[in-house]
Formats: sequence, C-alpha cells, structure tokens
Amino acid sequence: MPVEIKDLDVFIDLDGYRFNDGKWGASTGIGIRKELSDGCVLGLNTYYDYLRGRGRFSFHQVGVGFEMLSDCFDVRINGYLPVSEKVHSHQCLSFHYSGTDFHASRCKLEYAYGGLDAEIGKPLLTYYDFDLYGAVGPYYFYRRNFKHFCGGYARLEVDWKSILSVGVQASYDNFNAIRLQGIFAVSIPLDFCKISAICEDSSLFLQNVRRNGVILTDHCWDWEWNW
Repeated sequence: MPVEIKDLDVFIDLDGYRFNDGKWGASTGIGIRKELSDGCVLGLNTYYDYLRGRGRFSFHQVGVGFEMLSDCFDVRINGYLPVSEKVHSHQCLSFHYSGTDFHASRCKLEYAYGGLDAEIGKPLLTYYDFDLYGAVGPYYFYRRNFKHFCGGYARLEVDWKSILSVGVQASYDNFNAIRLQGIFAVSIPLDFCKISAICEDSSLFLQNVRRNGVILTDHCWDWEWNW
C-alpha cells in the first residue's frame, strides 16, 4: 500500500506462506523508495517475519533491506536476525536400563538461522506487458553452536505488470547441495494513483521487495547420558 510523503514512496507490505508439511508463516514490513534521478530509485525497508514451527512453537525474525533499482540493473542486500527464542526442543524421550545406573535422554532441537543475502538483477526482455527478469547473488546463514553455510543462487522470473510473477530459482551451497524452487507470487498495490504521481515511469516503484520472508530453520537430535 503506497503513500506519497514529500517525494518519498512509503509502502506497507503483507505476505503469507503455507507449506506442505503443515507449517505456515507471515511477514509484514514497511519501506521507503525515493527517485534519485531519472531511471534510478533508492529504497530501504524493515520487516517482521513469523513462522509456526513443527512442535506448536513459533520463530520470530526481523529483517532489514537496501535496494537500488534502475532501468539497467538492480542491487539488493538483505539481513535477517532471529529474535526471541531461537532454539526449541520437542519429542524428548528418556531411557533407563534396569539393574544399572545408566540413563540417557534425547530431544529434537529445531533452530532458526540468521544471515545475509545479496543479488544483482537485470530486466532481460520485455514483450507487451510481460517482463523477463534474471538475478544472481550470494548468501550466508549461521546459527551459533550449529551449522553454518554459504552459497549462491540464480533466479529467472516472468512478471506481468508487477502483479503476477512466476519463475524458478536454483541454488547451491555446502549444506543443501543443489536446490530447485518454483516461484509464484501475486501482488496487489492498493493505490496506483499516488505511485503514478511520483514518477512518470512507475515500474521501478511497483517492483516487489525481493527477500526471503520465510524464516530458515533446521533440526537435529540432542543426546545426553551419564557415561
């Protein structure tokens, strides 16, 4: 929902996610964009992300982003910081062996990653109201006392009027190896009039904020025993 304030485009962004394993999440953010010169827009944004975990617990994350959008290429940098409880335990079991003093316990830990990603993107082709867009970039995610990994990705999308986009993303890192993901997004700007009043070419202002709103999590088993 964009609002014009003294040559600034201030917008609010709401997103929802549903996954095939029953988890769901949501993101809400606010950002600003300003035209620095013809065909160049600078933007800043901040987000709150939520994820419902496997064991009826929740993860929370704040994110900040920078973007420079132009007719030639775009640059984006995003940071992600988990807040509140970052590690949850569930499915805990205890083992006791009769006739001995030995005992052990096992819990499943699910934890959230913090990290950074960046990308350089470029419009590749325009045909009527359809735009072919490509982007590449690195990423790094970490969690203290757990795994950390870095890698790179490439994304290709077909966009229709900054409202509907479909695409595919391929990534590689030393933890997940090669991953392929499909992309489908629908965006509904609530006020086209103010966007058009800011800039004759409103396509840069209508670009979606590209970030990973889904909190990245993983799990492992934690064993304790009295040996």
